[in-house]
Amino acid sequence: MANRSMTNKIKDLPWYHPNVDRHTAESLLLQNGVDGTYMLRDSSKLGDYALSVRCDQAVKHFPLTWTGTVFKFGHGEFSSVDELLHHFTNKPLIGSES
Repeated sequence: MANRSMTNKIKDLPWYHPNVDRHTAESLLLQNGVDGTYMLRDSSKLGDYALSVRCDQAVKHFPLTWTGTVFKFGHGEFSSVDELLHHFTNKPLIGSES
């Protein structure tokens, strides 16, 4: 049940785009975004997500994994979407060790 609830929370995020692949994310962010613009999308690895972020006229992709109990992002583990968002609100994504 927790897994379904967390998946629903992800799907409700306004910056989640489930049907966007890596190439399309790069095109959209480069054509329409400014540095710091981002989107969450489904990863090519089934069940995982990718955070695509525009930075210095390029797009960087970061894996985000939901294990069923926590989100794993880099070296960090977050028990909820809110905790993950709080982390990114307080720490820069690019140039960070997060």
